[in-house]
Amino acid sequence: MKRINIFLVSLRYLLCVIPVLCVAQPKLNQDLYFDEPKLEKAIALQVGVEVRNLTSTHIRERLKYFELNDAKIRSLKGLEHASNLEVLILKNNLLTDLGPIAKLPKIKKLDLSGNKISNLGSLLFLTNKSVENRISEIRDSLGTTKTLDNEKANLLLEMTSLSGKELFANSSLEELNLSKNRLVGLSGIEHFVRLRTLNASYNSLIDLDGVGKLKSLISLHLQGNQLGIPESFEDLNKNKMYDMGEPFSDLSGNGKWDYDPLVEFNSTIQSLRNLYLYDNHISKLDSLGDFPNLSVLLLSGNKLNDLDGIETIRSLQKLHLNNNQISNLNGLQNLVNLTQLFLSENRICDIRALSKLSRLQSLHLQYNHIEDAASLKNLSGLKELRLSNNLIHEISFLDGLSNLKLLYISNNSLSSPVNLEGLEKLSSQNSLEFILFKEQRNRIESLENLVRTLSSSPNLNELFGKYLQNNGYDRFSDFLNTASVPIVEKKEYFVKWESILNRGGNLSDSGFSDK
Repeated sequence: MKRINIFLVSLRYLLCVIPVLCVAQPKLNQDLYFDEPKLEKAIALQVGVEVRNLTSTHIRERLKYFELNDAKIRSLKGLEHASNLEVLILKNNLLTDLGPIAKLPKIKKLDLSGNKISNLGSLLFLTNKSVENRISEIRDSLGTTKTLDNEKANLLLEMTSLSGKELFANSSLEELNLSKNRLVGLSGIEHFVRLRTLNASYNSLIDLDGVGKLKSLISLHLQGNQLGIPESFEDLNKNKMYDMGEPFSDLSGNGKWDYDPLVEFNSTIQSLRNLYLYDNHISKLDSLGDFPNLSVLLLSGNKLNDLDGIETIRSLQKLHLNNNQISNLNGLQNLVNLTQLFLSENRICDIRALSKLSRLQSLHLQYNHIEDAASLKNLSGLKELRLSNNLIHEISFLDGLSNLKLLYISNNSLSSPVNLEGLEKLSSQNSLEFILFKEQRNRIESLENLVRTLSSSPNLNELFGKYLQNNGYDRFSDFLNTASVPIVEKKEYFVKWESILNRGGNLSDSGFSDK
């Protein structure tokens, strides 16, 4: 009987306690809140506590490095407590609002690539509440259809003035990656005064407002944008030029009509060493300022016709200009520190400007219409030379290139026995590691005469390039390689074009445009 009583007492005790144990325990810090459970879980794991035990103190004291990629998170709520965070990597998420991390004082590296960020506004913060309220009012007014265009212009000026005086940004940030987002402009970037690396590649940027004020920048990645496309405007006086006061599409949101993104570089950035501008729509370089320490400039995949403005950047060592519309190399002769120069897929026939670049080690000239390569004979430092798909018909210039390791010279006019024998001899030399010289064409006298005429005048070469472009060929090499025009007809056009150019006639009179 005594044992039964003890059992009943124990059972009664367990029945009282079990419900209490089964109830979920409250979180220790009710002030800490996350919109995203994935973010909360990842932070708890990083600081070494269970989610239910996570507090703002843990985040503040333990979180110095945090990374959460490909998690589809939309909110950073909860991260505002990470006041000692130095590195934050949040690649490939769905972020638009960066407000919770704007005031974190110690972040040095911030990677937000592959999100949905459309402007930098949420990364900046205001210290004056009345100013913040006024800017909010202005934004509301700008969003209504009742506000007149001239009123909008005044409101934009007021907002720019207020923002410039009162906005602040993280003063510790040194590396910022905003690639693959939805940025059209970079307004506000000038507030990140310690930035050394800025990556805004693969957005939709049309202007670089503020970038020129980043005096600590070393590397600037701007490839894969819309730089060089001017904002549209309403030409009220029909003069085909933008005039002050005319309405324009302020896509970048900076309150200014953007037509040349490179004007931002008129103020010298002494520290800049690497500038990546490839795959944009840049058509001229004459707005470039002086970059006394710039070593790498990548401009492939743009709309450049000439290189005016580049001659002052004498510190350049690596210059990429592939896939442009360059017909004149004037200015390159001043860049005597170049070791790597890429000029493939252009409209080049005259390469005499390269003859003094004695430090060159790698030179790419494929897919042009070069007939005479004698200017390369003194570039004894060359280790890599690519000349495929040109019109070169003799190889004596190779004799002085004693350090050459790689040579690509296929699809030229080197089919003569003398040239082929010379190339075979080169291929057997131990010093040359690789040579490719297959598929040589026979020489065509009328073609060579045409190219000599083009080489004699940069203006004629530019004119000829634009003419071919208007008729469906980006470069002369495209026309030479097409199978849609029989070789017999090509030869006829070579003769006609040379004659027209020499007498100053109109190339459309050749009849080719009618094809």
